Amino acid sequence: MSQLAIPKFLLPRGRQYLRSAQAARILHSDSNTTVLERHASTSSKPRVLEKPAKFNPPSHPSRLRTKPKAYPGPPLSEKQKQEQKTKQYPHMMPPEGTFLNWFLREKSIHVWISMGVLFSLAFYVFITDFTDKTALKHLLPTREDWRLHPVHSFRQFWSVYRLHVEQTSAETAERRRRQTEDVQKRKEYRIAHGLEERRLPFGLGVATPEEQARRTAQGVVEESPTAPSQSTTEEGESSYVDFEGRKRPVKKWLGIW
Repeated sequence: MSQLAIPKFLLPRGRQYLRSAQAARILHSDSNTTVLERHASTSSKPRVLEKPAKFNPPSHPSRLRTKPKAYPGPPLSEKQKQEQKTKQYPHMMPPEGTFLNWFLREKSIHVWISMGVLFSLAFYVFITDFTDKTALKHLLPTREDWRLHPVHSFRQFWSVYRLHVEQTSAETAERRRRQTEDVQKRKEYRIAHGLEERRLPFGLGVATPEEQARRTAQGVVEESPTAPSQSTTEEGESSYVDFEGRKRPVKKWLGIW
């Protein structure tokens, strides 16, 4: 009977295997441990660099750059550059020559869109304000009329709008007339109670006898010696009395006002 050698990995593993593995681990850690030794001499004085006399910048670089830098690799060929122009990158503008690129860069289209939106909003606000404030709301066409008879509905809407404008103009004119009459009545009341004098427009009408007598009496008073002189009046205009009873000159800006 021939004898066969049994491989070690088929043999049972016991304490002997654990001891051998632990010993191998210790040997491996000892072999990786290195000891750092410094062979240079140690000096107690700190290293101090010599201060230069002045700053002398270099007149030219160490070498001239003949080719521009191309990151991250060699320069691109003409074919690759043309492919990059037509390639779509994420979160970037569309490539040149496409419809989307032209649409995003054309200023006139954006102007038309912006003005169209503004006019649409203004028209909507105008229609909403008109339909809410008008007293002829019951005469306006309904949505069903707009859908079935748009031309007739537009004519009816235009007629109602003209009536609304005429009604608003009449109300405004009546309001102004009442305000004017109120002002005139107040003026007549002040004149009747002596709070205000009646004044005729310049160049129109003749003064009444009472008005002429009053003007004559006023002229006599001005010519009398007891009337205040012009110098006294000017002095009164150039000075004033403060709250403490003292007379102070009027301060004028640049001697004019």
